[in-house]
Amino acid sequence: MSGRYRKIDPRFWKDEKITQFDPQDKLITLYLFTGQSNRIGIFSFSPGEAGEDLGMLPQTFAERFRNVRLALNL
Repeated sequence: MSGRYRKIDPRFWKDEKITQFDPQDKLITLYLFTGQSNRIGIFSFSPGEAGEDLGMLPQTFAERFRNVRLALNL
């Protein structure tokens, strides 16, 4: 671990869009909010790595990630 401490705002769980997600979609959203970025703030994202980190099959992750993107307008 890098030793950084990141706090998730408790209001995250009460957000109207988040409360409608199922647990796997909430997990993906939280993963996206806490993902790795480099020193200048560029976010590094790999769907394969994310699915592996979250213990999801690639097809399951892809479907769930699509749901999250559509719901959050990403």
